[in-house]
Amino acid sequence: MSADTPHPLQIFWDQALASIHTGALLAAFEHGLFLELAENAPTSAPILARRLGLNITRTEHWLELLWGMGILDRAEKTQENENSTWCYYVPPSLTNYLFNGTQCCHEALAFRLRAMHQFGKNLSGWLREDCNVLPKSANDAGWAAAAQKQIGQEQCAVTADTALTCVAYAEISKASCRFLDLGGGPGWVAIALAKQYADWNGVVFDLPETVHVARQNIALTGLQQRLETLGGDFTTADIGANYDLIWCSSLLYFTHDLKMSAHKLLAALAPGGTLVAVHAELPNTRSEAERILAYCLPLQLRGCQVWRQGEFAQILCESGFTILASFPCMRFPLAPMQVIIARKEEAG
Repeated sequence: MSADTPHPLQIFWDQALASIHTGALLAAFEHGLFLELAENAPTSAPILARRLGLNITRTEHWLELLWGMGILDRAEKTQENENSTWCYYVPPSLTNYLFNGTQCCHEALAFRLRAMHQFGKNLSGWLREDCNVLPKSANDAGWAAAAQKQIGQEQCAVTADTALTCVAYAEISKASCRFLDLGGGPGWVAIALAKQYADWNGVVFDLPETVHVARQNIALTGLQQRLETLGGDFTTADIGANYDLIWCSSLLYFTHDLKMSAHKLLAALAPGGTLVAVHAELPNTRSEAERILAYCLPLQLRGCQVWRQGEFAQILCESGFTILASFPCMRFPLAPMQVIIARKEEAG
């Protein structure tokens, strides 16, 4: 056996080491490392340790690990940092997301990390036969709080720009498009669409307390004349009709019948209207599985519906849609998503 061939047990050892990576990153958020680096030029481990109230030697080892993970970059010592070999800083590719600005999602990243870490710790108990069923999702107030904080940050930092790219693929031909941001949360995707397309008008639909957050954000951006909100439960409420475009991202996990959902989406579109649906789908190959299945497992254990790759596209076809495109997108939070672009046939 070649010395550079990994041992069959390496897959277990990699997972054991992954917990160290998670702990190192959690410590960075908990000790305020990124906020400290935001205020200063590249900084040595001793100076950072003193500012954060940490042990100098242990901090040096911790920062080296973060550098090895690609979370930090390092530069050779300067005269001002002569007692340390390296000075550390956040890579330029990450600064917009970790420091103050419109793309800052510092709180969202910390929340995701803690939530996934806690889920992993609880997983063994949740597998037991006598474990109570986990709640399918947060209540309205919980979603509204998330919209104010982590979901809002993620939409501003990541989802809104990615949504613009996906919608551009749909090639909407109508200049004065009326769109629905379904399950739109804080409304930043709708706001991005309205800013990108000056003649478009839209509706943000979500639970009643959650759309209150969207209404505040719409007012903040001065788009009240072009964007409105509609509150309700998708499975039971009227979502409106005659939309030229429906953007539907990560909502259908929380419904109970994909076929019913497909028919409801079709009915809400105007003839010739377009659906852009974005959800994680269970992969058919192991090469795609690791990140997607880890994303899906918390949903599945909560009783949410997650479907096999291609299944929803087939249901859309059977419901009367024509599939224009279906492709994976790597630029959504946490895991690759399947983007499905489908069109309702023209009348007559």
